[in-house]
Amino acid sequence: MTGTELETLRHLLFFSVSEASQLVGRCAERTWRDWRLGHRSVPADVANLMRHLADWRESAIINTERAILEIEERHGEAAADLVFCFYLTAEDFCTLSGREPIYWRPHWSVVAEFVARGHRVVPFIRDAYFEWLGERGDSEAMRAAWAADIAR
Repeated sequence: MTGTELETLRHLLFFSVSEASQLVGRCAERTWRDWRLGHRSVPADVANLMRHLADWRESAIINTERAILEIEERHGEAAADLVFCFYLTAEDFCTLSGREPIYWRPHWSVVAEFVARGHRVVPFIRDAYFEWLGERGDSEAMRAAWAADIAR
């Protein structure tokens, strides 16, 4: 992977240099900049992780597109009302079991893709969500239902 490819993927995945150096490269920002500028070769593990994150983003987009098609087949135009949660912090993003902080910014990229396609987004408000959720189990579907409720 070239430094330019690394930088392009960093932008696609919405990472700042600081976040990419910490989460992906596990290095100093200066080292990341050296890779980006071609002063040093991008290590294979860093290149592989960036490609993995780009693949994760693409899979998330495809899976969301499939879910939208299923909604449209069942409910007609209901998918036009699809609302996404926007997590302002990695901590909020990771309140759903199984999520890892490294996927927080790539998730932003996925949400941005669907906002660009005309879907709506609301900020995730932890306290409000968990109050709304009550004793029900937390899931992606419940978060989407909450987002749709507060967007009304």
